[in-house]
Amino acid sequence: MIYSEKSRILMIDEAQYILDFTRELCKQHFNVEFYSMNHPRLGIQVAARRLPKLLISEIYFPKSEYFNGEYLIHAVRELCPGIKIMICSTIDDEPVITRFLEGIGVDAYLKKPFDLNTFFEKVSELINEPYSVGGTTR
Repeated sequence: MIYSEKSRILMIDEAQYILDFTRELCKQHFNVEFYSMNHPRLGIQVAARRLPKLLISEIYFPKSEYFNGEYLIHAVRELCPGIKIMICSTIDDEPVITRFLEGIGVDAYLKKPFDLNTFFEKVSELINEPYSVGGTTR
């Protein structure tokens, strides 16, 4: 296990450009350690080693056989009890979203593409830390 004073965020998404963009945003606006993986299996391995405070994840993994968002969330929760989970997905099927929010206990859902201010506010709320924009802390 690695201990740090900074909050740790783990993001899992198959789209590398989304991982890169989000990593840069989080590093610029939060005082965090940010880990990103483009395969759920690798994300689970990182969760076991780094014990993140927040998981930001897609729930649809077309390139990753045998993995889906529900399995991923259950696996990470087993490794990291108390972890906060935010889904960022293109899926806008209301029953699916409701199942993740209410049935699986996801803490937040943002539909891609999302508003950056909403993203910052949700991350700030979930890791319980302020964020800075243009030198101003919020």
